[in-house]
Formats: sequence, C-alpha cells, structure tokens
Amino acid sequence: MKSVISALVIFILIVTMIVIGYVYTNNVTEEMLQSLYKNENYISKNNWQMAHNEVENMDNIWYGNRNIMVILFNHNVIEKVDLSIAKTKKTIQMQKKEDFFYESKNLELLLKSLVEQQEISIGNVF
Repeated sequence: MKSVISALVIFILIVTMIVIGYVYTNNVTEEMLQSLYKNENYISKNNWQMAHNEVENMDNIWYGNRNIMVILFNHNVIEKVDLSIAKTKKTIQMQKKEDFFYESKNLELLLKSLVEQQEISIGNVF
C-alpha cells in the first residue's frame, strides 16, 4: 500500500511540475509576443525609436526569464531564440524593415514552438 501511495504522490508531483512549466512558458512567451507585435506596428509606421525601446523591453523579458527556460528546454532551442532576438535587435538598429519582418516571423515561430513543446500530454508525463 505504501508503494501505491508513493507512486501516486510522485505522479501528482510530475503532473504539477508539467502544469507549472506550461503556465510559466505560456506567460513568458505571450509577453514576448505582445512586445514583438508592438514592434511590428512601430516598424510599419517607421517609428524606429519606439521599436528600439520595445525590443529592449523584449530582451529584458527574455533574459530575465532565461534561467528558468534553460531548465525547461533543450539548450539548442534557447540558443535559437537568443540568436533570433539578437538579429531582431540588429535589424532595428540598422533600420532594415524587410529584414526585421523576416526575423520577426522567425522569432514568433520559435516562441510559439516553445509553448507547443510544453503542452500537456501523456508523452510529457511518461
């Protein structure tokens, strides 16, 4: 009987950690996506200064949460997001509108894939 209770407690802990990881990832990526969408709006209006401020905000969001994200994801995925953010910042600094929109879509896909990887499924539990 003790082993059944122990197994149940461990199972509940695993499921709880998966849910917490999913909620955390969803919150961080949603905040970053909102910032990215603001940037797309600023760039569309050629407001490069506001875009620069917003990309710095997005950078702060990511690097403020990166240490937790490293625990939840493979380092290759984290490095791809790091690189995409750096490229996005550079396109804003150089005021390259077309390159920005290309990199913006790439970053959007990467962020959405983070949430998809954390979705709650039987495979994540076992």
